[in-house]
Amino acid sequence: MKDIDIDPRIKMRVTSPKGGILQSFVRFIVVMCLVIAIFMVTGLFLVRTEGGRDFIKGRAESFLGQTVEIEETRIGWPYHLVLETLSTEGMDQKRPGLKALEVQIGFVWPLSVRISMHRGVINMIREPDGKWKPESFSRLADLPSHNVSYISEMTEQLRRRVHLEMTDCSLYWLEQSGETIASVQGVAFSLRPVNMPDDDYYHYRLSVYNMTDPSAGQFYDMEREWLASDVQPYIELSRASRREPSAGGGFWEVSK
Repeated sequence: MKDIDIDPRIKMRVTSPKGGILQSFVRFIVVMCLVIAIFMVTGLFLVRTEGGRDFIKGRAESFLGQTVEIEETRIGWPYHLVLETLSTEGMDQKRPGLKALEVQIGFVWPLSVRISMHRGVINMIREPDGKWKPESFSRLADLPSHNVSYISEMTEQLRRRVHLEMTDCSLYWLEQSGETIASVQGVAFSLRPVNMPDDDYYHYRLSVYNMTDPSAGQFYDMEREWLASDVQPYIELSRASRREPSAGGGFWEVSK
């Protein structure tokens, strides 16, 4: 505390806040941590309630455009939403849609989302007018008629904000009659950003146990790993295969 002379007849006293700016900042951080902790604990219990499950189910139905059933919702470690035994209506009758044993959704600092799916099945059905359902997965419709580099193009906008991971999944492209046009089983796929000094790059890894390609026939145990950027959609890092396609490379061959 000190005296400031403004006028010989007037004296003003200036008092500094006790503890200063540093202590105020520490108090602010503590309060914010408590607020975040309260929200996290609330979410931990809320997702297990009927109301919480109905809210999550409604968001899933809004995204997929179909009726959805979810057996259980919970929060997993470190803090991500877990949906167990998710299925859209009619999947057992080869109707368009999605089912999965487990889907996990979490946030990645600063503004990305991580989505992982285990033992998922996606049915794509071609309508008489040539359109594919479900519309939420319409980008997958043309995948069998392209090569593996098309995955970079297909996910170009998505990869800026979403990290993807799939394990033991299957995809089917079907006619309305149920006839299979193309299929893949035992899919493992990952997509995530890579730190590079000169540009934004993304790392892809795809492995397939069994695939029926409309142009190359049936083959097994194929794997590709590559990098992609906005300028270069496919920079191959590695490839492996147990049985090459009998009718040529098809989906797995990329023009150099």
